[in-house]
Amino acid sequence: MGAQSFLHAAMEADLGRGDGGRYIKECKERDFLRKEVKNEGVAQKLWEFSDKQIESLEKEGAAKRAKAKKDDKEVNGQDTGKTAQQTSDTKNARTPGSRKSRKQ
Repeated sequence: MGAQSFLHAAMEADLGRGDGGRYIKECKERDFLRKEVKNEGVAQKLWEFSDKQIESLEKEGAAKRAKAKKDDKEVNGQDTGKTAQQTSDTKNARTPGSRKSRKQ
């Protein structure tokens, strides 16, 4: 069958109106095999569970990024021993082949 069901769903005028959530198989509208699919209580529980999982993963990621940023600052600060002004001067230095060295 391939894409026929997708094309049928996209081109059938009746399927484009009203509530979504229809199940199309072999170019025909079918009933869902599991009744939980239409249960609002189950849908709400799934939404809340998903929301908590996403929030937890976002917090975990933020904590990892903050720790990595802190570790990076500590490593870079200890290795160079330079002040902020010295670091700035190094970034602005003219090096052979750089655009600044060509703009004399």
